[in-house]
Amino acid sequence: MSETTWWIVIGVCGLIAVFLAIQLAGYVVIGALALFAWASRQGASGLVIYFALWVLLMPLMLVFSAVTGFFENKQINETHKKTLRTRENEANRYTRKPIRSQPPADPKERYKWANRLPPYD
Repeated sequence: MSETTWWIVIGVCGLIAVFLAIQLAGYVVIGALALFAWASRQGASGLVIYFALWVLLMPLMLVFSAVTGFFENKQINETHKKTLRTRENEANRYTRKPIRSQPPADPKERYKWANRLPPYD
């Protein structure tokens, strides 16, 4: 392969690596916030343990935060999709036109249909 091809391959791999690093960083942040919320519900001792684990076992906490963040992000996405579907259904409820019956072909029946009493279909 030529040198130009190698630079293109390295550039594409670099872009993929940057994208994956940004995704992983997002999962770590979401996971760290979720673990912080869980620790704060445990009270002051939970917060002390949380910060002590970050100081003493940072690599383990990074992995645990990334895993927690992945599952939290999945749950957030599912909840967001449900919310969007609900909002879409509510919006469509007012924009859909009701189905109306067609008038009959026979003139006498058409007269009865046109002069019927409410409620109309």
